[in-house]
Amino acid sequence: MKYSWVLLAVVLLVPACGNSITEPDWPLYPSIWLVNTTSDSVYLRSAGDESIDGPIIAAPQDSAYGTYNAYADSIPVVVRSWTTPTFEYGSAWLFPLRSSAWRMVVYPNRVALTHQ
Repeated sequence: MKYSWVLLAVVLLVPACGNSITEPDWPLYPSIWLVNTTSDSVYLRSAGDESIDGPIIAAPQDSAYGTYNAYADSIPVVVRSWTTPTFEYGSAWLFPLRSSAWRMVVYPNRVALTHQ
């Protein structure tokens, strides 16, 4: 009985492992919607080789949209105050292989990043 489960597992795994994985065409272009719930202007920047056409800036109680040129499977992003650039609202990791559309909400004490 024990060997029949092993045989069944092998029979089921062999076809699944035979599929080839295709590499994505780099760069990827994930979009991000920055929603600002604070009374301060904020901006979103990425780190590393990822780039946007300048920072994504959202006025108080407003939102803004931008697109990244992603050359990696994960991108660190940070939200800072526009009026006090040393103040950081928070940071998160964006994963362009999981989703091409993201939404970051900025709260007075934290940020929340979700994929659409």
